[in-house]
Amino acid sequence: MLNFYPGFIDNTNFKYINIDGKYIATICIINYPKRMKFLELMNSLPKDIHFDMSIFIQKLDTIKVLKELTYNISNSKSERNTINNNQIDVDILDKLTSDAKKLRYEIQINNEQVYNTYTYISIKSNNKNDILYTTKKFRSILYSKMLISIALNFRHMQGYLSTLPLNFLDESITKSCYSNMTTSNVVNIFPFYTDTVFDKNGVIFGYTSYNKKICNIDIFSNKYTNSNICIFGSSGSGKSYFVKLLILRQYIINIKQYIFDPEGEYINIASEVGGEYINFNNECNTFLNILDIDEIDITEKNFLYKKINIVYEFLDKILNIEVNYKTDIIMAIKKSYLDKGINDDVINMYTVSSSNKIYLNKVIKDSTYMPILEDVYKNLKSNTTINNKGFKKLIMNFEQMLIDYMFLNRRTTIDLSNKLIVFNLNKLNVKMTNILFKIILDEIIKRMTNSNEKAIIYIDEVWKFIYDNSFSAQQIFMLFKTIRKLNAGIVTITQDVCDFFSKDLGTYGKSIINNSFIKMFFKMEYTDSEILAKTGILNTYELSEITRLNKGSMLMLFQSNVINLNVKSNDYEDKLIRGNEN
Repeated sequence: MLNFYPGFIDNTNFKYINIDGKYIATICIINYPKRMKFLELMNSLPKDIHFDMSIFIQKLDTIKVLKELTYNISNSKSERNTINNNQIDVDILDKLTSDAKKLRYEIQINNEQVYNTYTYISIKSNNKNDILYTTKKFRSILYSKMLISIALNFRHMQGYLSTLPLNFLDESITKSCYSNMTTSNVVNIFPFYTDTVFDKNGVIFGYTSYNKKICNIDIFSNKYTNSNICIFGSSGSGKSYFVKLLILRQYIINIKQYIFDPEGEYINIASEVGGEYINFNNECNTFLNILDIDEIDITEKNFLYKKINIVYEFLDKILNIEVNYKTDIIMAIKKSYLDKGINDDVINMYTVSSSNKIYLNKVIKDSTYMPILEDVYKNLKSNTTINNKGFKKLIMNFEQMLIDYMFLNRRTTIDLSNKLIVFNLNKLNVKMTNILFKIILDEIIKRMTNSNEKAIIYIDEVWKFIYDNSFSAQQIFMLFKTIRKLNAGIVTITQDVCDFFSKDLGTYGKSIINNSFIKMFFKMEYTDSEILAKTGILNTYELSEITRLNKGSMLMLFQSNVINLNVKSNDYEDKLIRGNEN
């Protein structure tokens, strides 16, 4: 038989031992809650902490235990008389007596057996300074689950040996490090589990750097707080490639996805899978009619009144309309609808046969029946009751808007029913970018509200929407808090950490992080990590880690887990992502 032994063992520190450069500390669980399933315990533990665990179960003589319980119960009455009216002592004695009676009942009536259980956990680290912090963190998590543990100071070697697959149990630690359990409680700590993060209906996020295991996550699972993800990383760190890989994998499992693309990065992935890639500029044949009314709109009361106000707010953001012309603009919008036969009566929103006025199964009128911005412009210009400089300036600005933004002055050609839709905002100025962002986002939310379909909204370079426009920042802020109710999630991506946290002293940036269940950090510059340090999300060790990551590697935080992942794709996925780049 071939035996393997360590090169050296240092047992001189009472807080841990050192075996071949690996620091090990052992703890023992001495008290469990009344209802604790072992799998619940293991799923709550951080996946980045490396540990070995052994559970020893020793059956006791039930008759002997029963006799001892009966003796202690009968003896408690006389013992109570010796207590000098100290209420604390009385309460403790009453609690012990009550527990003893319950245990006797379980043995006599429910035919339960009694066991001593010994649970030892050896925590490992390559860093001497980290082992104490990790052990403390581990015990705190156990404590939050009502599991009381103690550190085996001065006995870490015996504890470590007990967690090795040697069936070794040192008597020096068993006398004080155990817990009594009945049969039903022992069943609940049945010790089969896996440390792999693997959700059945999820997609692959990557492979753990430590043990090369798949990390498969279903962000829509009810066991998670929300479905939101925030992703940070410097240029060239691999974050954009990961996002495209995530989009592709979510697309394969039929998740609806909307992508706000301020830099034109997602054309390949959209074209390769047959997604809708929408360019907002006068050179493309993509048009969005802000005056469209669809079947979702008409389900609301006063639908036309509400739509007119939406159109007015849109024009006001572009034209900066003076208050005294508000009524004239609203009347011009309303007349544009009336000219098309659309009024407050919902029945007029359906198409009819031209010959006998028969409704065609209540088919909603499409964009060809709707007015466009040019109709509003003509109705406003035909208003002869006003003839002053302010009104003439408004007409000129309106006319210039129709020239600058021709894509807003045609019948809608966008298909929002596609499973993957990319909105390219690359060639727009800051003002129009934020205006379109609001319009599109409102339309997406409207559709989500009226559908049970799972969906994800991606906002790339989210710092631009936060830094340049308070309204967009507020809109994103509110959406993060409410989107869970819509069976949807948000993925925000940014490389400019400074601008991300600069708006309103970082209020919006911190809110996005705090409301993102999953946080991902690709390689970042030291200056960016300093900014992140102020948020308190990462500890010193984790901050130093993200500055040393390789391209395509990330540090992922969710629940109590901190996992180092490597992002990998197969050849087919890589071809779809890169498209014509290959």
